[in-house]
Amino acid sequence: MPDDAGSDDAGSGDAGTSGDARSVDARSVIDEACMAHLAECWQATRTEVVPQFRDGYTDIRRRWDAAVCTALGWDLDEITHLGELLHQEPRVRGVAHGHWKE
Repeated sequence: MPDDAGSDDAGSGDAGTSGDARSVDARSVIDEACMAHLAECWQATRTEVVPQFRDGYTDIRRRWDAAVCTALGWDLDEITHLGELLHQEPRVRGVAHGHWKE
């Protein structure tokens, strides 16, 4: 978390659109142009099947990330990198402690 996470600039109205994906001011999402952009992406993808991250950083997730980055002014390269890292995370198998699954 940034050092200035508790600073008083959160009330300025433009927080969350500075390109820093670590802090989002919910007020920036209420902007009509931002909402329209996100709604357009949702409308275009709402019937698509969304695979798990273990299946790869898929086209639909890339489209969602691009829409969010455009709407909020975030760096798409940074978010894409995070999506790729998430795909590389180890998988949880859902087997109880002390039991083995073959």
